[in-house]
Amino acid sequence: MRFTNENINDPNYPRLACTMATLQTVSVQVKEITDGLHWPLDVYGFVAVRDVVDRKRIMVFNRERDDYQRITEQDSYLTLTGPTRGVVMTIDPSYLEAKLKVRGATESEDKDLSKFAKTYRLGCYLPIKHTSKLCTLELQHYTVCSSVEATIRVQVIEGQFPRDFCGVLTASTDSESGVMISLLDFSSDELPVDADGSVKLSRQVVSVKKGGNLKVSVWQHGVGEEEDQEITAASFVAKEAETSTNYMPMKKWKCWMEVSVAWSLFS
Repeated sequence: MRFTNENINDPNYPRLACTMATLQTVSVQVKEITDGLHWPLDVYGFVAVRDVVDRKRIMVFNRERDDYQRITEQDSYLTLTGPTRGVVMTIDPSYLEAKLKVRGATESEDKDLSKFAKTYRLGCYLPIKHTSKLCTLELQHYTVCSSVEATIRVQVIEGQFPRDFCGVLTASTDSESGVMISLLDFSSDELPVDADGSVKLSRQVVSVKKGGNLKVSVWQHGVGEEEDQEITAASFVAKEAETSTNYMPMKKWKCWMEVSVAWSLFS
């Protein structure tokens, strides 16, 4: 959101900001567990990326021991909470780091699940994988060329979100058709909402190709073998700056949500 409120069309505006190629993280999954591990696993630690902007860790997943995530054989994806800004990609190497542990009955019984650092750079299209003694960790991603940063905010502005509704809030772009980025999964809990109606998203930042389309959707999980169903959505055309607003009505439940997207270039 660094350049969201800048007047980039001002002829005197210093041209320090521009669109850039970015890494869009889709998911991180624990696969192929071995060496006596058994599902479910209580996982904590971090997964982070570093880019050429400032070389600081940008957390993608970060949990302390007492705030572990339980993953199962049927759902072994980590609940991502980042990145908190767009991750820039260039021909120079950047880094993916992970330090994950499995929680035991006591801290002395904890096990190192995955610990590594790998490089990535522009032109890296395959999933990033690392196999340790205990598992394979796989990061699914894609590259967005000439992209801008989109910071998403969702707010319930009328009515109440239905309590018995199990689903997921997603973001998707026209440059990667069919790829859904989970912003918030509320399969087993009520939608987490602040007093002002703001939805507590797990993730807020995605990368969108300049001039491309971004869609924020609410999906309802199917029952049994039924497929998930898109209930409502709000679409946006990517800008270089400013904030865009659209609405997601859930008329059946008499609930309206406002979606705001803050656009920004990179520097």
